[in-house]
Amino acid sequence: MITTARFCRVIAAVSLIATALLSVLWVLLRPTGADQLAAIEAAGSAALVSGLAFAMAQLPFLIGMLGVAVLTRHGAPWLTIIGGSLAFLGGFCHAVMGGFQLGSVMMAADTAHRDGYVALPASPPPPAPMALMMAGTIGTALGLVLIGAGLMRAGVGGRWIPYALWAFVLVEFAGTSVTSWASLASGLLYLAAFVGLAIAVWQSPLSAWMPREAVLGRRVVREGVGV
Repeated sequence: MITTARFCRVIAAVSLIATALLSVLWVLLRPTGADQLAAIEAAGSAALVSGLAFAMAQLPFLIGMLGVAVLTRHGAPWLTIIGGSLAFLGGFCHAVMGGFQLGSVMMAADTAHRDGYVALPASPPPPAPMALMMAGTIGTALGLVLIGAGLMRAGVGGRWIPYALWAFVLVEFAGTSVTSWASLASGLLYLAAFVGLAIAVWQSPLSAWMPREAVLGRRVVREGVGV
């Protein structure tokens, strides 16, 4: 039981670091420009690395959110359930959107059919990708806001972590339409918040990662033998 709890704690902490680093890599390398396909082509291999980083960041994001939920589930149960569910929805939808990003990289490399690809943005977007994009954005934003509130209510981690999460949501989903520097700022806020979460997970007691019955059972045994 203790070995399993220690393993889960390590996996959660490593996942939080991994998703933060991959997300920052995506921000630093993602192509920008009015003509998306031209920007991707000009970026070369950096565009592929950026797309892969975004897609690969979603699995450790989901694992990391599970780890955070383990620590807040008793102190803030409803915030944990609702915020965690929304974050899971956002991570899943972003994973699918990562596939679309990689598809754009492949289209940019297919210069023989460039004219047809360029005409795609002018046509109405299919409902499914639009729904996924909106669900990913709304789920992630609201999920992180509620998770931050859960952290504060449960007293988990540094008191600054919820504020970093809320600042990230504000800058990423509102500031990026104002200035190009917002993407870098949001990436740094995300990195700081998730590193802080990883530290909180790493330093959490093993009893938090064990079923309550097992913790109570060990306590009874210790008291029974006079420890």
